[in-house]
Amino acid sequence: MIGSHTIISKDKFKISGNDYNFLKHEKWFQVSNEYQDNHILLIRSYYEGYPFENWDKDDYFILLEGMIYNFTEEKIENSLKEIGYLFCNNGDYYNKITEFVENADGDFVIQIYDKQNKKYILFNDYL
Repeated sequence: MIGSHTIISKDKFKISGNDYNFLKHEKWFQVSNEYQDNHILLIRSYYEGYPFENWDKDDYFILLEGMIYNFTEEKIENSLKEIGYLFCNNGDYYNKITEFVENADGDFVIQIYDKQNKKYILFNDYL
């Protein structure tokens, strides 16, 4: 199945590129490691043109899977970076996420990983 895949561990782990090829359900699927440290691995399986975007900052990593139809790319990026900043700095990220999800028209899953504090959050569109 295409999409994003997340592996989280309290203990250090190592996984190589060949270890997650099992995510290729079709020969023409591609698999890529989007982000990895000693405790989390964010992988995506996809076909060419499948909508993914990510932002790798010093404090956090954001992975967006899917489409948001009513926001510009700039608005999406700025909103998610603001949520990422608030999440990493114990700000009011919950209300920002709620506001984002209530106003975004689309089909999406968003993952944010706080690199410094090893925190992870996932949210998606209203079904």
